[in-house]
Amino acid sequence: MVDSRRQAIQSWLTDTLALSVHSLETASEDASFRRYWRAHVDGLVSTSGAVMKTIVIMDAPPDKEPVQPFLDTTHLLQSLGLHSPTLYAHDVDNGFIALEDFGTIDYQQRLSTEAAALYTDAIDALVTLQTRGTRSAPLPHYSAALFDRDLQLFQDWYGLHQLGRQMNDQQLAVWRALKTQLIECCLQQPQVWVHRDFHSRNLMVVETDNPGIIDYQDMVIGPIAYDPVSLFKDCRDEVYLIMYDRYLKIHHDIDVTVSRTSQNLENRIKNPCRVLTDSFLIYEEYGYARLMSWFLKRSNHKRYSTLF
Repeated sequence: MVDSRRQAIQSWLTDTLALSVHSLETASEDASFRRYWRAHVDGLVSTSGAVMKTIVIMDAPPDKEPVQPFLDTTHLLQSLGLHSPTLYAHDVDNGFIALEDFGTIDYQQRLSTEAAALYTDAIDALVTLQTRGTRSAPLPHYSAALFDRDLQLFQDWYGLHQLGRQMNDQQLAVWRALKTQLIECCLQQPQVWVHRDFHSRNLMVVETDNPGIIDYQDMVIGPIAYDPVSLFKDCRDEVYLIMYDRYLKIHHDIDVTVSRTSQNLENRIKNPCRVLTDSFLIYEEYGYARLMSWFLKRSNHKRYSTLF
């Protein structure tokens, strides 16, 4: 079967961008209509003067996945000094973007051997995102309606699709009450820039300015705890178990006797961490509280003082 999108990308690279393309192979796909291709090329020189041998092409059908949000959020991240891919060329009408190639090694592949160094870099990047991003930025806000839509995936996709189970009336009442509590908690938190998928598969190991950040086109202004939860309690890895063994030994100032209760936790960490720690305790348990203690000490409370 002929892949018309692939053919159009090939023509765009050779005819419009005047590149010599040696190969065009699948790089990755995500949970959307987007696809990514890796092209081996001649004739592309970066703004720094480096000759680029490979580039990544985002292929996003414009009627399903407009590329403008990706272009806009790329510039926003770069304005903070964060390492999002360099944009070499784009065709908004056809949904093509030529990007810097971050390679194939993501954080997940290196966690067993390099977790301490990698997560130090990741947390520094996250702190920058949260403290330097302004609330006046042209980003959508994580509204109650959007939270409800995202939370509903639990019932629709996990419950019905994966488990084949329908909630009864009593379970639905509990679920709706829990959703209301979670949404209220998130809306009451300090609002910062939120990547929305800040985890080990979207952080690439790169030679300089680690991490290379990808999959950020759905960025919003939302609750401060959202991205730390994604990072520390990665849905793909029990990252916090690795961090216990590494971070708690490396950073001697961590309070490893944090209580399970939010009141005692607040007394240990003190304001302005109250909203953040409360939300973590709603999301999870004792282990999160310990990691949050480390995160706050690592990031320096003063950097967050304007948010509270």
